[in-house]
Amino acid sequence: MLDYPGVGPVFHLFSRTVYGQMEKDNLRNRRRHSFEFIRTRLLLLDFILANQVLAYFETEQDKVSFFCETMGVSKYFLPAKVYGGRPGSQSTVRYFVDKFPLFIAPFLSGAPPVVTFSYVDSGFQTPSAFLSHLAAYQGLFRQLATFRFLYIAAKDAYFRMAEERFRSLVKRPLESDTSAEISRYFQIRKKWDNHEYVVPVTEDLE
Repeated sequence: MLDYPGVGPVFHLFSRTVYGQMEKDNLRNRRRHSFEFIRTRLLLLDFILANQVLAYFETEQDKVSFFCETMGVSKYFLPAKVYGGRPGSQSTVRYFVDKFPLFIAPFLSGAPPVVTFSYVDSGFQTPSAFLSHLAAYQGLFRQLATFRFLYIAAKDAYFRMAEERFRSLVKRPLESDTSAEISRYFQIRKKWDNHEYVVPVTEDLE
């Protein structure tokens, strides 16, 4: 039992017998966890209960299949974590280990649905935790033409800081990459229009 500030006691059910009745006796949530982990999961649950109509990707395989098979993204760009095995055994690579809500949601103004990522801040994480999360997803973000990102927290006070860090680490670099590509295109186009065919621009045309 843990005392949840502002709410009261929180009981963590971890009995295999209870989860076995739901055929979920090996579910990782059944294990004993820290207060921070439990608080994060409660915030996550609150969000899902308030947004049950969204099309969530529930499992790791669902997420990997969507990005690799549907979106054509290489596994190389997915957020991954390597777990070392016993001596003599191979390491295991797991994807999307944070398990934060990932879903397809309609875009604004009736535009096509768009993939939506999220981060759940329980209020106990350090600022570097959010930066590490964004860094892990940076490669995937760069492979997508469009996406949304939700910052889920219990206090509004966290939002301004999160927005600034998202703009600094994700939004501005992505916009900068786009501007550089556009600039390079017009430079090559100008060379072509001026019949500068001998100019070594091979690496731009590959």
